[in-house]
Parts: sequence; C-alpha cells; structure tokens
Amino acid sequence: MSSHSKRPIRKKTKKRRPYYGRIIATLLIFGLIVYFVVKLGISLFLDQHTSYLVDYGSLDIKKDYQAVVVRNELLVSTSYKGLVTYFANEGESVEKGQQIAEIFNDGSDLPEVADETEKEQVQKKIEFDYNSLESDIMNLKNKIIAAIDKSDFEAIPALKESLILKLETREKLEGENKFLSNRTTSQSKATVGGNGLKEGEKGIINAPADGYITYRMDGYEDYLTIDNIYNINYDEIGENQSTSLYSQAINGDDTPLFKIIDQSSIYLLVPIETSEAETYKSMNAIEVKLGDQLLEGQIYDVFSGNDQDWVAVKLAKVLPVLMETRKVSISLIKENYQGLKINVDSIVNRDNQLGVFEVDEENRLQFVPIKVLGYDEDYAIIMSNQFYDEKEGLVRTLKVNQEVVRDAKAFKEGDQFK
Repeated sequence: MSSHSKRPIRKKTKKRRPYYGRIIATLLIFGLIVYFVVKLGISLFLDQHTSYLVDYGSLDIKKDYQAVVVRNELLVSTSYKGLVTYFANEGESVEKGQQIAEIFNDGSDLPEVADETEKEQVQKKIEFDYNSLESDIMNLKNKIIAAIDKSDFEAIPALKESLILKLETREKLEGENKFLSNRTTSQSKATVGGNGLKEGEKGIINAPADGYITYRMDGYEDYLTIDNIYNINYDEIGENQSTSLYSQAINGDDTPLFKIIDQSSIYLLVPIETSEAETYKSMNAIEVKLGDQLLEGQIYDVFSGNDQDWVAVKLAKVLPVLMETRKVSISLIKENYQGLKINVDSIVNRDNQLGVFEVDEENRLQFVPIKVLGYDEDYAIIMSNQFYDEKEGLVRTLKVNQEVVRDAKAFKEGDQFK
C-alpha cells in the first residue's frame, strides 16, 4: 500500500440563490393586509361621521354692525351762581320734580364760563351738507343714463336702489322744515333759575322730566336726536369723548348742570348695504344682540345720507351702556328660521334643483329635492315632508330622522354608502 492515503473526493454543491419571488410575494401579501386593515379602520372610525339623522332645529340669520346710539335727551342748565350740592347719583332713574341739586350764593368770586367756540366747531362738522345730497342724486341719474347707453343692465338695479333711497331722504327733509333749519338751539335743552340768586340765597334744581340722570355731556345732545337723523354727518361722530359736569361752584350764564335721558326712546342707527334696504323696509320687528343681551327692536325708518344707507331701530328695552356711549357693536337678527336643520355641505345642485343625498334601506344614495328657508355658513333650515313648486307642484322632501350624507359633492346618486 502506498504511503500516501487517498483523500476523499468532495462533491461540489451549488450555491443557493435568494428566493426573490417569495420575498416579493410576502411583501405584497403584507401590503394588502395593511391596506385592508387601514381601509377597515377608516370605514369604522371616519365613515360614521359622513352621515347623520336629520332633526328639527332653528337658525338665526344675523349680521354684525357698528351702530350709532341716538337718544332723546334733556340738557338742564342754570343761570344760578354759587356753590353746588348734588342729591342724585350718576346713573339713577329720577322722577319729574325730584330734587337734583342745590345752589347756594355765598358771595364769593366764581370761575369764568368757557366760550362756545369748541361747541360751534362740533356743530359745523356734524351738520349734514345738503348740497352733497343733491349732487349725489344728479350723479346717480347720470350713471343710470350712462349704463343704459352702454347696455350695462346689470349695474342699473343697484344704482336705482341708491337713487330711490336718496330721493326718499330728500322728500323727508323737504317735508320737515326743522331739518333744514340751523339747529343752534334745540328742544333738548332747558334752563332754570332765570332770576338769579341774591347773596345768602339758595336755589333748588328739580328734575324737569322722568329719566336716567347723568352728569356727563359729549356735545352731541343738540344733534343726535331721532327728529334730526337725516340732518347728521355720521362720519364726524367721535368715540365716547365726554365732559364731566360736576363742579363745586358755577358762574351761571346758562351753565350745563346735568342731563336726563328718556329711557323709553333709545334708537340705533345702523349702516347697511344698499342691497339690504328693501329687506329692512319690509320688516317691522327685529332682534338686536348687544353683548350677551338679546333686545327686541322695531324698524323705525330706512334712509340714505352721507354716502351711506341706514336703518333706524327703536329698542323696547334699554341697557346702561346705551346711556353712556354713542357707538356700539351689535348684531341684527333678521330672521329666526325653524324647520329641519341640515349641514350646508349636504346640499347639492342637480339640474337647478337643490337637494341632498339620502341613504336608503339598501345603503344606496338617493337624491331628495329640498326647499331652503334660510342658511348661514354652516347650517340651513329646510321645509319638511313636502313643499310646493310652481313647475312641479307638490314635491315630497326630507322627513325627520332620515339619514343624509355630509360632503355631498363627493358623491353621486346610486353610490353605495358604507
């Protein structure tokens, strides 16, 4: 035997290649599982929020405004000279004949009375310029004629509405001569103590009327009254700048002493769009939201002045803030609708017919026509059960507890809803 042993012969083994097909297949199956799990989750947790049961509700259609407060006020002045003692507190409700103040002439020298220069300046700024009204009327007439010549018929209705309002305002002014007069003196002013006081005498000042008493004045007492609303340049109404009438001693000469506000005659002048004028003209009662308070109001007048259209609202209830300010932020509630309440995004327009998609018994979407009574950005109030259409006659519509979808534009009739 040979000294060299034979080595075993090794068989060559093939190197295994990775199974790419299995890996890809596994990934696809895993991906499909994830897809269906996610879809199921979306179906369970999100789809349930895309439909709802219709129920009855109400909706306030309102708009925010910055209003001017108009009051009937009585500014009480005196010709008495002397030391002043007050018996009524700021903001009290006083009765006619109630003692408000006492003035004692002790013979001492008294301060000089301020001149009227500032008051006269306020008057010139706030009085309305009637020449501008006539100019506006002529300009609107010319614009209407120009629009007709250019066949711009879409612009004519708005121009016509503005012209009508200004013509109505001019008619009101011409019908009341007092609006065209220079109102340097006003019925909103009273003077007491005309005979003066001898040294050592006392003069008693009583309330000449019932109302809310204040010892502050803002210079608008002669102008911001309801019988003068067409005669005012509202752009010149300032922000709540008032002067205190409290004084230890007065020099008479028609010195303002206090003011009484008629609590039964508070008005709000609200600037509106010309397109809103006809709506307010057709209304009588209206609700006014001031802060957290809801006040009942009555439409007193709709008019045009100083390149702005206005609605005057008389309030049935008075809040203290209305006695102390000339401008307030309010909301006018033009309508309070009641009926079936739906989300605005549930509404679609199909062939010029508004409607919603109802989910039927087989979970398919069916178009149901609706008639909208009123709406805001989020909700709409619609008629229930049936409504009358001029072309179609009696139309069946939604009932309470029927299911409708949200985001209706994402669907079409006949879709399966899950």
